[in-house]
Amino acid sequence: DDDRVCSAKTTTTTTTPSPSSPPVTIRAVLTTRHAEVDVAPEVAVVSEIGGATRVTRLDGHTGAVVGPSTNLGPNVRALLRTGAYDDAGTEILLGAIVSEDLDVITLAVVPETTSAKSALSKRLRRGKPLFGNLRLDLKEEEEGSTTSVLRVFQVVEKDRASHAIVAQERGDVVLTRGPSEKVEAIAYGIPGEAASSKAHIMGDDALLLKYLNPHLAAVCTTSEGGDAAPLLDAKLRAVDASAASSGVVPSADNATAGSGSIEPSTLYVTLVDVVAARVVARTAHPNGAGPCRMSLSENWVVAAYWNSKAKRQELASLSLHEGMIDRYGLSPFKVPEQETTFAARAAPPPVALFRTFAVEKPVVDVQPTLTARGIASKQFLVAVPPGQIAALDRRALDPRRPTMDLDKNGRPTSAARKKFERELDEGLHPYTPFVLLKPRSIITHTRQLIGLTNLFVTPAKLESTTLVFAAGVDVYAARYTPSGAFDLLADDFNHALLLLLLLGAAAS
Repeated sequence: DDDRVCSAKTTTTTTTPSPSSPPVTIRAVLTTRHAEVDVAPEVAVVSEIGGATRVTRLDGHTGAVVGPSTNLGPNVRALLRTGAYDDAGTEILLGAIVSEDLDVITLAVVPETTSAKSALSKRLRRGKPLFGNLRLDLKEEEEGSTTSVLRVFQVVEKDRASHAIVAQERGDVVLTRGPSEKVEAIAYGIPGEAASSKAHIMGDDALLLKYLNPHLAAVCTTSEGGDAAPLLDAKLRAVDASAASSGVVPSADNATAGSGSIEPSTLYVTLVDVVAARVVARTAHPNGAGPCRMSLSENWVVAAYWNSKAKRQELASLSLHEGMIDRYGLSPFKVPEQETTFAARAAPPPVALFRTFAVEKPVVDVQPTLTARGIASKQFLVAVPPGQIAALDRRALDPRRPTMDLDKNGRPTSAARKKFERELDEGLHPYTPFVLLKPRSIITHTRQLIGLTNLFVTPAKLESTTLVFAAGVDVYAARYTPSGAFDLLADDFNHALLLLLLLGAAAS
């Protein structure tokens, strides 16, 4: 189920011709019905008019309004997909309305029809729980600061006769606390994303198990720093301006002095289970600052941010794993015990591997390639100035890219050399801190997209193909094949020879 918060990524603002009319802001456009043979696709446009939220359904082909609009009123913080469909085949949405004191969450069904409410009740009775989450900013009266929390709630049926539903709170996760911290970005998993394998084959034939949690959310937060840090490692310290003017600069020699040493700005990537309401992994990146762009795919998180100390753009790559099965741990006579279903509250925390890479250009957006069954190679598409889209292979951003361990004499040991060679057999390149955007990886070729801001990807019916759409002042759409067009015949394929071979085989 898609428990994502209604995204304002595609926000555009238009003002009505009448001067007395309030402006209309488009918050999101959601596909609620896909095209079929005799049925037109349908989209839901979420707009805000004078502080009130309205959902309007449009025909995907003609743009005509389908049915009456649904007015949800003010204080709508999230719009949830339910995975339930009414009699017309339209997906039912839920609007989460928060009270003024941020304590009560009211749910509104979209569309407000008896058919939609009945279908949603049947979906809840089947035993598959429906969860949602939204971000709230709570004011601390004692400290006078604001705390940002991610509130998790479950949708339950209150009355079967009237199909009334309520939101039951399941927990909160604190994201930021205090005025010096703020949320830069939130990324959610892709609903229905196909994964061809639940394990990765390593160079020594061992299996590295992926942590595939469909309820993950990646939250990027930043802290301004500035507090005194006398015990912080000298390499990570920032220098106070007043201390720098007096010539006091922290170093390894005066590491214990603490004079002029302040905590640098830090960027945190936190992975939250939005069903169990708990943190499963968290990484810190000193000197990191916003803006931050993130992407979450399978067990991978890629975050693009600015390093304020090195004055460069960096990519943080994070992968989650359940564990490992050695090369002799899986055989026809030995099968390790594994759970067939994923339980969010009972699952142990994953093993997190992360590493950072520097890129030569600022990253505007980052999205993973998607295919129908997940067989094609996984790549990450990054939008960079001046309006181009580059493709980075997953292996280029793999946190497991090998490095050679040296002994005290500066020479690689025999064990380190063998481990290095095994990792190279996987197709991993030796680790370097820089990732180059090669000209052949630019999928826009010589075209430059003016005002490029967002990337959107979706799988095609062909396994080899990903559909890419870029939006900005210019719009751009293309088909991209991460592993080549392995399921398509070449243009110069000899069809006549194939026909002759088939006829010959049939005659013989």
